[in-house]
Amino acid sequence: MNTVILELPLDALALPGIPPEDLVSEAQFMLVLKLFEIGRLSSGKAARLYKMRRVAFFPCSRAGLGAGSNT
Repeated sequence: MNTVILELPLDALALPGIPPEDLVSEAQFMLVLKLFEIGRLSSGKAARLYKMRRVAFFPCSRAGLGAGSNT
């Protein structure tokens, strides 16, 4: 699979008490969610990109919520 690297200064996303790994996971989910919302990804493909089952991704996408950990 090809990968895309998105560089952002960590302080642009940093919040006190939130580990950088959580911010990375949230950013990944939000990108996948947005691509799903605009029709660029199917729910199955979005779920695979976020490394979760489609049945778990679909309710999250409808609510606009992350599922916590993507592993």
